[in-house]
Amino acid sequence: MMTGSKFILLILIALSISCARVVMPPGGPADTAPPQIKESFPTNYSTQFYSDKIVINFDEYVVLKSFNEEFVSSPLFNEKPDKVLKGKSLVLKFDKDSLRPNTTYTLDFGNSIVDFHAGNILRDFQYVFSTGELIDSLKISGHLLAAENLKPEEKVWVMLYKDFNDSIFRTQKPDFIAKTDKDGFYSINNIAAGTYSMFALKDINNNFIFDLPNEQIAFLDSVFILTIKEEITDSLVNKKDTLIVINQTDTTVFASNSILTDTIIAKPKSIISPDHIDLFLFEEEFVNSYLSDFSRPKRYLLNLIFSNPQDSLLTFNIDGANNDEWIIEPNLVKDTFNIWLIDTVLSNQDSIIMFVDYLKTDSTQSLIQTRDTLAFNFKNKLKFKTKKQLKADKKDSLKINKVYLSMSANFQKQNPLAFFKKPTLTFGFPLDSVDYSKIFFYQKVDTIFIPQKIVLTKDAINDRKYLIDQVLKEGSEYKVFIEPNAFVDYRGLYNDTLEQVFKTTKLEKYTEILLNIKGVDSNQVIIQLFSASEKMVAEQIVNSDTKLTFEHLTPGKYKIKLIEDSNRNGQWDTGNYQLLRQAEEVRYYKDIIETKPNWSHDIVWNLKE
Repeated sequence: MMTGSKFILLILIALSISCARVVMPPGGPADTAPPQIKESFPTNYSTQFYSDKIVINFDEYVVLKSFNEEFVSSPLFNEKPDKVLKGKSLVLKFDKDSLRPNTTYTLDFGNSIVDFHAGNILRDFQYVFSTGELIDSLKISGHLLAAENLKPEEKVWVMLYKDFNDSIFRTQKPDFIAKTDKDGFYSINNIAAGTYSMFALKDINNNFIFDLPNEQIAFLDSVFILTIKEEITDSLVNKKDTLIVINQTDTTVFASNSILTDTIIAKPKSIISPDHIDLFLFEEEFVNSYLSDFSRPKRYLLNLIFSNPQDSLLTFNIDGANNDEWIIEPNLVKDTFNIWLIDTVLSNQDSIIMFVDYLKTDSTQSLIQTRDTLAFNFKNKLKFKTKKQLKADKKDSLKINKVYLSMSANFQKQNPLAFFKKPTLTFGFPLDSVDYSKIFFYQKVDTIFIPQKIVLTKDAINDRKYLIDQVLKEGSEYKVFIEPNAFVDYRGLYNDTLEQVFKTTKLEKYTEILLNIKGVDSNQVIIQLFSASEKMVAEQIVNSDTKLTFEHLTPGKYKIKLIEDSNRNGQWDTGNYQLLRQAEEVRYYKDIIETKPNWSHDIVWNLKE
């Protein structure tokens, strides 16, 4: 017999089941569809266009993202159109009186149209209209690459002009335009047949004119004729018919009187020529000469940087000081100069006035002898100290703290030194004297360090660097011992004792590439080897077919670059628009070379293939 409590429990369970609702499971497929265009007014690809606005209706709410960067009209409007979002519609308003007659316009929205909820992009949408009776349908496309390394150039304008003269690129906006994508690809659509000149511009001031010296450019050497022609393609049909031939010159149709059992019909195929043009972007070399920066990073060091290498007409004079109170240290290309103040009275001055005489470019692009007056100021920064720190400083002041000449070495106990390199010592201040009797070099044989004859030479570039000119053996152990006072700088500071043991690497750790270059013509070429991190690790100049060896390489991926050294100056040269000179041609070997340790990799590169 069922008790009362059990009966009540059954009733509650039944009620809970009857009251349960069927609910859709959470989640579902994500919205990945871009917004769709339902209709537009006027319709896309309209002719005889005379409206002052365009209305585009979408199937959902949209937003505009980076519209000013993404949107472009070709030809350019005089001003960017006003844009308004109303509900699910985009309205563009512009001055219809500024439109060119009998011209096809392409409005490229890029990736600016995005749906409101999921952020899906309507990619590469274009709205096209013509102010004449026809829509021009030809196009020209290609890739824009950096002339120096052939990398794709993104967000650069490629421009067409209906005319060509020496100043058009510097004075007029283009007739048609397109922007390159991340792959460097461009496509200028809906243009008419005709003669054009072509340029590319990385436009810094957004005026579509090449008017700044540091704007990167590309150009074709001459105009090209964009045409459309019809090519005959034959197809066989299995029925009696008439041989029809399309005349390619005037499109007149001719019919023969012959009746064929298996008739050949000649079908026209439209071909645009040229259909692909690649351009190579470069920045013209700066010819302006000027002092770009100067500083005093340390009390005893002045630094000057010029825009270009300087010649023998450059002179420095410090107010109230003699020339023997400082040392001039140029870098390799002589566009950067360190001035070391070797007189302590001079370096202790908080303010130093220097007169710099050099050739500077004036407003007429002429080099004139110029004097710049520079003020180098230096003050020690005051640091806040606690009472505890002040007390410690007072205690330390009773001690004699010896200051030594700073000295760094490229050999360490922890990291083996490459056996084909030289041990080097670099000092923090120019040296006045070297005592070679206090410098010792040892090689470990079995368990004993054997003294070696040491030759110390000054580095050809950096006067503060010295090389231990010793031929090292692979997988060996060495020791350098330097006594105090071996090196003394112009301030009278000398080095502390240095005793350093180090090892050298083994040959089996490295790899090599053997490159057989064939097909070298009369032009000189430069062969460069680059690592995966785009660092140049080797360079050789080649004038004929030859075999090159790149040895002692760290195993990894490498690529080989070739420069057509047209002027035979041993370096890559950029182009010049005024002289209609392109940048020197660059090529890369077709494959990335993956190297292995203790391995020789043989490569044959035939430049004629």
